[in-house]
Amino acid sequence: MDNILFAIDRLRRLSRLPIGLADDLTSPQQRMLAERAAREQFPVFEIRNGTSISGACTDQGGQTFLIGPAELDPEMNQQHHPLTTLPDFLTTLALLNQILNGQMVTEEHLMRQGAGDSTSAQIDTSDLLTYRLDQNEHEISHLSYSQEKQLINAIRDGNVQGMLGSLDLSLISRAGRVARKQIKNYEYLACSAITLATRAAMDGGIEPQMAYAMSDLYLQKLENCDSENAIFALLQTALRSFAEAVARQRQVRNRASYIEACKSYIESHLNKPLRLDDIAAVLDINRSYLSRRFSASEGIGVQEYIRRKRIETACGLLRHSGRSIAEIASYLCFPTQSYFGQVFRHYMGMTPQKYRLARQTEVTESTKRQQKRYK
Repeated sequence: MDNILFAIDRLRRLSRLPIGLADDLTSPQQRMLAERAAREQFPVFEIRNGTSISGACTDQGGQTFLIGPAELDPEMNQQHHPLTTLPDFLTTLALLNQILNGQMVTEEHLMRQGAGDSTSAQIDTSDLLTYRLDQNEHEISHLSYSQEKQLINAIRDGNVQGMLGSLDLSLISRAGRVARKQIKNYEYLACSAITLATRAAMDGGIEPQMAYAMSDLYLQKLENCDSENAIFALLQTALRSFAEAVARQRQVRNRASYIEACKSYIESHLNKPLRLDDIAAVLDINRSYLSRRFSASEGIGVQEYIRRKRIETACGLLRHSGRSIAEIASYLCFPTQSYFGQVFRHYMGMTPQKYRLARQTEVTESTKRQQKRYK
């Protein structure tokens, strides 16, 4: 028991939260929490008034230890309780259970089971009616679904200007009231907007790991905002960053698609005259831009790519067709047979005639070997 009390004392010092036996405390609310922990044989916690949190855990001998009360919101800390966060408090409660019972319980498990009866969190018809009457009485108009979609679609499409045109300070004020305190209301709504923007950015092509990292960092910065204007400025920056990231990703994809479209057009028109101006016009992009992007992507220029593909096609025709060398040169748009021979020799190291004879010899030898194998 001494070892357990020693460990609990260390936990109290590390967490800076009050931890003690239920018998030593007189608060009726905490006694009820202790009784619930003993009854359920599982670590439990409760949050009162949205900010004050307490927890309880019972050991195998029936002794119950209480944690708290502690305060989640510094601005509401009228009782001068120690401050904490929900994740830190749940971690402390899980560690207390480990000390008392030797059982590992995750914070997620505590959230699901340790919060107790959830009926008080349910919304009934009277809650909805009261809320809507209050909205009407104060002439509060809610942000329309079409406006929300317009903003989200702008981020998903990488439309930075469209996103900025859809975003103003009144948009947050009309998004709903999710907290009584104005700054908390803005903070919660900004958090929701960043979450939606994260999903929209992923729909727009941003890698999930990158989108989640951006979301985490902006939510961390949101915690430091101390005014409505600071929250709005951060939100504007965050949403713009998501839209710009999508726009950059789409530019990369477009560049790649232009290159593939260019290569596909070339390969299907090797028997026709091919000029860079004509290809750029077909793809509806700038000639110089296409030339630069193609060279950067493929390591060679467009004309060099055309020549290589024509020689590859010529090799196939020399091996598998009965066309003359002059016919092949004309078919692949070489101005003269002589020029075709020069280009072919440059890439293949031999003349078209020698290449044909060499490949025909290879085919003949291969056929003879196969015939011997089956005799």
